[in-house]
Amino acid sequence: MSSEELILTNLRNSVSSQYEKACDNALKVVEILARKIMTDNPDFCDFCMAMGSWSFSYEVGSFDEFMEENRTSRKLVDKGLFEFEFEELDEFINEWDRYLKLTGNPVRIDNAKAPIVTDW
Repeated sequence: MSSEELILTNLRNSVSSQYEKACDNALKVVEILARKIMTDNPDFCDFCMAMGSWSFSYEVGSFDEFMEENRTSRKLVDKGLFEFEFEELDEFINEWDRYLKLTGNPVRIDNAKAPIVTDW
């Protein structure tokens, strides 16, 4: 292998390594911001990001008279109603998603204190 080829290989490896570190760091920022939003808004029961989008949801309870039991379902939080709370997270994702493909990574956090789930 010539010295030029060796330099090129090393540079490629360096770029790949730096890209992976940038992705990991960016996903950590998303996690921290999502947890902060859920802590500040305790009605939000989870954060989910995958397939090009992200959202928070909240639980809605109802009583099923036929089954005589309480039921809950999750509904998406309207981002427009919480624009101020989502501003920092939204700006960060908008700034870096095109480079790091953040929203292509599966991320789920069931509550502010729950472990992050990335393999689902």
